[in-house]
Amino acid sequence: MNIREIIKEVNYIYYFSGGVAFFRTKDGKGEHQGLIDQSGEIVWDVKWRNLAMRVARHPDFIRIHDREKKEWLFLDVRTLQYVPVPEWYTAEKQSRAWQMVNNAPRVQFIKGEETMFDYSPLRYLNEKYVTFAEQGPQVSFLPEKWGVQDLEGNVIIPAIFDKVSDADRPNRFIVRQNEKEGVIDEHMKWIIPCEYSSLYCYEPRNAYVAYDQKPRRKRIGGMLDTEGKVILPFLYEHVFPSPTEDMITVKRRGRWMVINSKNEKLFDIGK
Repeated sequence: MNIREIIKEVNYIYYFSGGVAFFRTKDGKGEHQGLIDQSGEIVWDVKWRNLAMRVARHPDFIRIHDREKKEWLFLDVRTLQYVPVPEWYTAEKQSRAWQMVNNAPRVQFIKGEETMFDYSPLRYLNEKYVTFAEQGPQVSFLPEKWGVQDLEGNVIIPAIFDKVSDADRPNRFIVRQNEKEGVIDEHMKWIIPCEYSSLYCYEPRNAYVAYDQKPRRKRIGGMLDTEGKVILPFLYEHVFPSPTEDMITVKRRGRWMVINSKNEKLFDIGK
């Protein structure tokens, strides 16, 4: 099947790497996800009952959570074969930062539900820092504010932000405040002003995908360099840059296409 046959119902087409891109879509039987090649042909898919995602730092792998077996599976996109759990995944989960998060005391939201509704006051950022919640939620599922601490427990950034995530640059963090996002360093100096509706980091490209949303207008996306300069104009509904090639999957006016960093169209998807 070609993606053009279901293009109107495609939710997302993520970046191309190694000649394939991950997609999420719906059909008459429900939702599913899979891989397409550059001609739009579906080369692999899996039903929605299993959560699947492409691993950003390891783009040759799809990570799939089998809900029935309650285990992670890994698909090598180069061979379209399932493989044993990779060494890098095991190493990440055994790191000191991950162990801190996993061993933190947990708050149970719903009596008897010990997995889906557990809340940890720590979340993993990178091998040097974790983000922490100063206080747990009283009513909602989310804590009031988040900050950053090192692995010795020293507070680097006080818990004053609505969200903190890794900026994939040394000692920099993406933060959310007053429904806007920006980038700060460990001294709380603003590197990118807190003025975007959302920011996502793409380490191999040394760039950020940013989205902006004005009142009564649709959200539009573009790309910034690590200092906040616009390197891809804000024209698109979705922006997914490849971590390995100069290819950026975008959606504009309902059409999916692939462009390069010069904003030149390389090819349409599903045409």
